[in-house]
Amino acid sequence: MPSDTTLASCTPSRSGDIDADATRRRFLQLIATAGLVAGCAGNGPPAPPTPAGPATRTVTTPRGPVEIPTEPARVVALFTHDTANALVLGLPLIAGASERGVAAAPFPAYVVDAFPQVKSVARIESQPEVNIEQLAALRPDVIIAGVFGSDTSDAIAPYSALEEVAPVVTYEYSRGADFRNVPWREVLRVNGAQFDRSRAAEEWIARFDTEAAALRERLRADWAGRRWAFVEPYASGFLLFGPTSGHAPVTLTDELGLTPAPAVDTLLGEADGLVRGRAEISYERLGVLDADVVFVLLGAGESGDTDRSGVQVLEAQPLWRSLPAVENGHVVELTSDIFGESALGATAFLDVVERALLGDG
Repeated sequence: MPSDTTLASCTPSRSGDIDADATRRRFLQLIATAGLVAGCAGNGPPAPPTPAGPATRTVTTPRGPVEIPTEPARVVALFTHDTANALVLGLPLIAGASERGVAAAPFPAYVVDAFPQVKSVARIESQPEVNIEQLAALRPDVIIAGVFGSDTSDAIAPYSALEEVAPVVTYEYSRGADFRNVPWREVLRVNGAQFDRSRAAEEWIARFDTEAAALRERLRADWAGRRWAFVEPYASGFLLFGPTSGHAPVTLTDELGLTPAPAVDTLLGEADGLVRGRAEISYERLGVLDADVVFVLLGAGESGDTDRSGVQVLEAQPLWRSLPAVENGHVVELTSDIFGESALGATAFLDVVERALLGDG
């Protein structure tokens, strides 16, 4: 990665030294900028030419070995989390999926804040089905796409059709028959190794770990050991997420010093069966949710806009208003893109917690 001096001298939009207390947003912008200025001209004599490397390399994927360009130039990311990780790794992204893969939806604000160059990236349609014609017209030289569960066939995404367009680098986004999410750090490391960007992956993880540890320390005085619940409301009840559900925000609460509310285990224990560590609970049992903070997952409408209809149903429940978290103003809304497994989503969750629990804007 270029030094801070290189960044300051090569990037017209930045000036001065990097402040030691820079905000996380500036950190994200720094990471984004670093990938763009690596090729800035220096003041010394030009480096001697290096011998050309191989034109292609073979990478390991769940669908078998895939030969890709050693230096890809036109990368397309099929799903939202693929887009986020491609940006973090500094891949030459020409098209990616925004919220829920709806082509009309904008990229999430936290993605644009971290990587302003994404404004020039085409938004592709991957939901409710992948638009193969659109992808082919983009002429990618690599497509990156996660696979879900143990099924690497075309049951969920048309991988075979994609392979007719360009080499497809797949990886496990979730695994097993119950589609349990693979931790975001593991996903990023796998992607980094596949594209020979392991250093970028480790640098991001190291900076994230530093930020998370600092936030945990700031939360310690008022929030250490406080209890959480993650819910996704529907018309007939709410989906309750347990500590083993695997979603990045749920797992990160432990790193931040928060613990599941006792009612989480109680309600999940009463459920007929858990799917991916979660279960739908009747609103009749809402009153036992003794959490200090409730994270509410928002859905996405057909056009990719945020759908708060479930929240409105939740707020209309008489028992909702009596919950400790509601009475104390500790209800935190999360968009579904943050709830996925990506390096950017995990970092965005730190920002959400910081603002909601510490009042930092």
